Amino acid sequence: IMAKNKAWVAGVLDVDAGDLNVEWWAAQKLRREHFPPDVSDSAIQASVHDALVYDPRTAASGIDVEVDEGIVTLSGEVDNLEAKLAAEDNARNTVGVRMVKNYLFADITSPSDRDIESEVLAALRRDPVVERHEIRPVVRNKKAYLYGTVDSYYEKAHAGTVVSRVKGVAAIQNNISVPQTWQWKSDKIIRRNIRQEFFWSGHVDENDLDIDVENSVATLEGEVDTWAEYHAAVDNAFDAGARVVKSKMEVAGREIPRGQTYYFDSYHYNPGVGMY
Repeated sequence: IMAKNKAWVAGVLDVDAGDLNVEWWAAQKLRREHFPPDVSDSAIQASVHDALVYDPRTAASGIDVEVDEGIVTLSGEVDNLEAKLAAEDNARNTVGVRMVKNYLFADITSPSDRDIESEVLAALRRDPVVERHEIRPVVRNKKAYLYGTVDSYYEKAHAGTVVSRVKGVAAIQNNISVPQTWQWKSDKIIRRNIRQEFFWSGHVDENDLDIDVENSVATLEGEVDTWAEYHAAVDNAFDAGARVVKSKMEVAGREIPRGQTYYFDSYHYNPGVGMY
């Protein structure tokens, strides 16, 4: 279903997924050894450019891409905040990228914070996913602050996406709460669950990460190729029952300074890299 949905990019009139088969073992083949360990700057630049062209959120934008020793610099002008953040995600999730410098300028020529706030509220009320929730936006200096309560982290993130499309929004602080509590599991079960999550993941290579669990704190150590794989591993650890995730992972050979620690109660408010 996801593959079919992702095929609906700009210009597509119909998608036929009749010959697409679902095989339980397919995820095991999507391993990082299929990717070249060393990628040239020119290859990275071409890959990022293609990703931007085929992403309907950024396809019509004038984005310049420069790459120097795996560091991607994005510059130019885009229509809204969603396009700016989508461009950064596309670059960050490209194999070989060590860092992304996002110098894109999002058009924020809307006349006033009050007008932006009205447009944000209208967009949230029109959206079928979050319209039933009481979400209160406040805009100050073109930054949108979101307050309220929703039923799931998907709805929280989706509300942020809806707001990012509103012309004039320069940044978002998503303070929407999601009622959810962590449930205790033994360290043995958490470790086993993490290993199973990695085994079935199409993004994480289970053989490249060591797992240690003590007092519900999962420590992940090893090397991954992309930031997408990095955050997928953290997601998997939380899905497996960890209360805290400590990362000692490297991304394409680049050690994360001082490592990172993520907490169950706050991680879902800021998953991955972006505005949420």
